[in-house]
Amino acid sequence: MNLSRIILLLTVALLFAFLHSFFLKTFFYWEYDWLDVGMHIWGGALVIVTWYEVISRFKKTTDSVLGPLTVLLVAIIVWEFFKYLIGGTVADNYPTDTATDTLAGLFGGLIAFYLYRSRTIKAS
Repeated sequence: MNLSRIILLLTVALLFAFLHSFFLKTFFYWEYDWLDVGMHIWGGALVIVTWYEVISRFKKTTDSVLGPLTVLLVAIIVWEFFKYLIGGTVADNYPTDTATDTLAGLFGGLIAFYLYRSRTIKAS
């Protein structure tokens, strides 16, 4: 991974963290439901992109399907559990919200996974 890719990944991750914090403080997540879904899609994609960009520094091949998808699923579960522990869930629709968040994270991660897999297969 070259320096420009590291800087780009860190910039995207910091922008994600900043926007998440901003949306929480301004209650935008509660005013605009689609922001939550969008951030979960972005978060899932960010997990997969980070996996491929970091692992590619240590491994010659990133052919494994199990690794990145397992990390994605664990990250989603840990995030939802963390949200529950800090009281960041809405009691009225907790199951629906959690299911939507999980599916959105998986969707974003699977899109990024597909793009990285198609790129690495063509590059081989």
